[in-house]
Amino acid sequence: MSKYAFALDDDGDIKYNEDTGTFDMVSADDEVTQYLYLLLGTNLGELTWNEDIGLPQQQLILMGDDEMAVQSMISNYLEEMLGTQFVDLDITHFEVDNENRLTNLQCSVTMNTEDGELTLDTAISNDSERGGA
Repeated sequence: MSKYAFALDDDGDIKYNEDTGTFDMVSADDEVTQYLYLLLGTNLGELTWNEDIGLPQQQLILMGDDEMAVQSMISNYLEEMLGTQFVDLDITHFEVDNENRLTNLQCSVTMNTEDGELTLDTAISNDSERGGA
């Protein structure tokens, strides 16, 4: 991770501070949190300039109540994207709808950083009221 990165607003857009006329910046844990948010919130093929980046979210949703398969898919994806920075993923909350589609997932992700191991809580949601990934 870099020393500083652009801060993101609640919609995932770069956060502009109208009071100062500058873009807000983040570092350390906040930067790692944003990075995970972007990795988990980007659907495979969504980025036209690199369609190989992204989590196959439709497949994830359709895996239904197979928590181990979901954990394996996300772990493999994060390991591919983060390399040696990725340590572990632990699902802490798993929710499916009445059609056995995954609708809400909360997990803890442990990563190696310059300051040692860091564990962050993050979520993936298919519920529009919860704001997506």
